[in-house]
Amino acid sequence: MFGKHLIARGLLTEQQLIQALEQQGSLRPSIGRLAFERGFLDLDQVVAVIDAQAKSELRFCALAVEMRFLTTPQREALLAAQAEARLPLGQVLAMMGVVPADTLEEELDAYNDAKQAAAEES
Repeated sequence: MFGKHLIARGLLTEQQLIQALEQQGSLRPSIGRLAFERGFLDLDQVVAVIDAQAKSELRFCALAVEMRFLTTPQREALLAAQAEARLPLGQVLAMMGVVPADTLEEELDAYNDAKQAAAEES
């Protein structure tokens, strides 16, 4: 993992990595927003699911499927889209001002080179 590489190189603390990962998670688009943008749900349906979440422990997608607003393939497509929309860790670290962008580029190259060398040895 790139974050562990940065810790090993003394450029990042474990606490900073945890904060960056939390930040990374909070920056991803919500499933409700993605469903609305893709035309899977209308605004009333998004609001209905959010209201129902107050009385349920289910996540948005599971509840929307249970309420028959989303199909299982739509749910899978939304979860994949959400995962793809995640900002790279390096970008989050640069935004937080933890590691300069130019240093991140150099370290990412070093990290990828090390991964490739390890793969070639296997």
